Parts: sequence; structure tokens; C-alpha cells
Amino acid sequence: MINNAANAYKKRLKNHNRELAEKEKFHRNISHLRLWLVVTTITAASILYNHNYIEVIITAIFISGTIFLLLVRKHLLVEDKITRLKALIVINNNGISRAEGRWHSLPDSGSDFINEEHLFTSDLDIFGDSSLFQRINTAHTKFGREALAAKLSKPSQTFS
Repeated sequence: MINNAANAYKKRLKNHNRELAEKEKFHRNISHLRLWLVVTTITAASILYNHNYIEVIITAIFISGTIFLLLVRKHLLVEDKITRLKALIVINNNGISRAEGRWHSLPDSGSDFINEEHLFTSDLDIFGDSSLFQRINTAHTKFGREALAAKLSKPSQTFS
């Protein structure tokens, strides 16, 4: 079961890394295209200005500006996708670490929740390095971390 989980994470990680490389290349191409558009527009406008084609210059600047804004929008959408892919890569790397038993190296050990006065959390290594919190925590928000810490700090209410 653990090997299946690790393999699933590795497969997703491979796909995310491949997609990230494609998106980063596309991102660079959009940047180059925007630069080329600006340089070409300025060059064309200066040439046309020397020949008194003011109406053509205005039209060219309007069309180029519209294309530039569309490229900026696409650029921002690709940046968002890159950000999401990088987050997915981190999530899958953490999943692989958990599945392969290397969870001790994960950065969030929950050490800020350690309470030496607590009835059982310090005795059972609930928080801190190599703790249960470090093993199972996948929260990415303060609320999620605090909710998990609260659940781990309270004894079970059901006794069967």
C-alpha cells in the first residue's frame, strides 16, 4: 500500500514537473513576444512618423497596445498556473517523504504547539521533531494547523 502511494505521488510529480517546464518555457516566450512587440511598434512608429503617416501610427499603436494587453493577461494566467504547479510539486514531494518514511525531514514539526504542562502530548511526542504532528500534518493555513493541533491535544471522547 505504501509503495502504491509513493508511486502515485511520483507519477503525479513527474507530470507536474513536465507541465511546469512547459509553462515556464511558454512564460518566457510570452515575455519575449511582448518585448518584440514593443520594439517593433516603436520602430514602425518612428519610421512612419518620418513619412507623416500619423493615422497609421495611431492605428498601429492601438492594435499593438491591445495585443500587448492580451499578452499581459495571458502572462499573468500562466504565472498563476506556474505558482499552482510549484505548490503541487511541494505537496507531492511531501507525500513521497511521508510514504517512504522520511517524514522527519518535513519542515513543519508543530514545535510551536509543544506544552510541557500538557497531560500527554509531550510524553507521546505529539509535537516537535519526529512527532505525530509532523507525520500527518498537510495543512497550509494557520487555521488548519491549529485545528489539527487541537484534535491531537484532546483525548478521544468515545470509548468503545
